[in-house]
Amino acid sequence: MNQVQQIIITLLLPIAFGLSAKAQNPVLTPYEGATHSYGWNGLQEGLGYEFYMSANADGNGLYNDALTGEFDFLTSSSGTVGIGEINATLDIAWNAGASLGHYYLWIKVTYPDGCSNYRYVGIAPQQNNRFVGFDIMASNQCFNIEGNSFEQPVSVLDNNDQLLAEGYFPLTVNFTVNGAAFSQIVEFGQQVLQIREEWFTIDPLLNTDVVVQIIGVTDKNSAQIQPGIENGMHVHTIFAIPEIEFTEELRRRYYRNEEITAYNFNNTNLIKWLGPNQVYSGGN
Repeated sequence: MNQVQQIIITLLLPIAFGLSAKAQNPVLTPYEGATHSYGWNGLQEGLGYEFYMSANADGNGLYNDALTGEFDFLTSSSGTVGIGEINATLDIAWNAGASLGHYYLWIKVTYPDGCSNYRYVGIAPQQNNRFVGFDIMASNQCFNIEGNSFEQPVSVLDNNDQLLAEGYFPLTVNFTVNGAAFSQIVEFGQQVLQIREEWFTIDPLLNTDVVVQIIGVTDKNSAQIQPGIENGMHVHTIFAIPEIEFTEELRRRYYRNEEITAYNFNNTNLIKWLGPNQVYSGGN
């Protein structure tokens, strides 16, 4: 092995070992539908590089990206490390069916004199059976003259029905409010949808149902998360405020049930009105 090859190995081994040690890293265990960027740092200017995929750790069973449906190379798989640069990267989209195989992503680096070296990382895609849904399916409030916006918590579960890890956030949530479409970014520490009053029509004298339905969610790697079948919709009811109106009939009922006392200051007589048909009069 010549000196150039020794230099390349020294630079690539720490990167390869570092990636292999993080077996649960989303980059190395991507969900079907996700897009990730793979790369090596510490390369020298002027080095030519080429990425390729194999089915085995010995480099046999090469995949043809143009013919393989389980993944797609989204950026150029070959090139030259430019001036002032030290890395080479490749974006890969993992498609449906990728979880059925195990893949080895290789990089081949070549010095201008023709000497080359190779390194790989193993990638094990996983099925995408994640779901998102509301914590509760129904809620209510009374009409509030100060405003009727509300928020509704959501939960996102991974393949093992555990809360989705922070590394997949933020999420883009697409949903409808009474049929009108909206989109919102949800952060890991604030997994709620903010539903604004201007998004729906409300009458303070009528009960109003606000139906919020999740249409679809994508994580930060562009992988889809499906809404739950049973908890993908929430109904929030805003109850009408009671109507109060003093009509003549109400006034008559009011006076029959209340004792009214009045004073006549024009003379010394006190008149006590016990009701519309009962009058008591008296003097000093």
